[in-house]
Amino acid sequence: MAILTAIFTTPAFLWATPIDPWRIGYSSLRSGTPFIIKRVPGMKAIFNGIIRGYSDYNVLPWTIIKTVIWLTVNHICHSIMTDVRDFDEDDKAGVLTIPVLLGSPLKTWIVLTIIQAAVMIAFIGNPYILASSCFVIALVWILGKDSPKECFLLSIHSQSIFIVMYAVINSYSF
Repeated sequence: MAILTAIFTTPAFLWATPIDPWRIGYSSLRSGTPFIIKRVPGMKAIFNGIIRGYSDYNVLPWTIIKTVIWLTVNHICHSIMTDVRDFDEDDKAGVLTIPVLLGSPLKTWIVLTIIQAAVMIAFIGNPYILASSCFVIALVWILGKDSPKECFLLSIHSQSIFIVMYAVINSYSF
């Protein structure tokens, strides 16, 4: 487990660190500018999803793989949703986020809806994941470029709402 944690967290520690591959013997990779992980489109969303998904899996009784997949996909979607908020600034500055690469917030909302629909199909037997995905889809279409930052925090904690709901309902089951 420690090795797996290190594999997923090491890139996060190097997030904004300029990496010069030529310094460690890879002279053919020298391009004149150092490689910075956070400049790779989608990496923030992927790292955010993996780190949060991997760290949250132990709070639910479902199989580890299902829980990690659900949490990771959801956190990736939430991270991309927050990039929609900064679409205009990122587009003008040339910051390659997923919404900028897709060309518009609308296309991003469609992709996120399709991803959440796929999650719902994959977890059709779990009412908590289904409800969480429905909530995420609603937030995708409600939250936009002009939404306050605080509203996006609700998006990030949408899983927490359904995890707490699961705990409350199961604490009263006979």
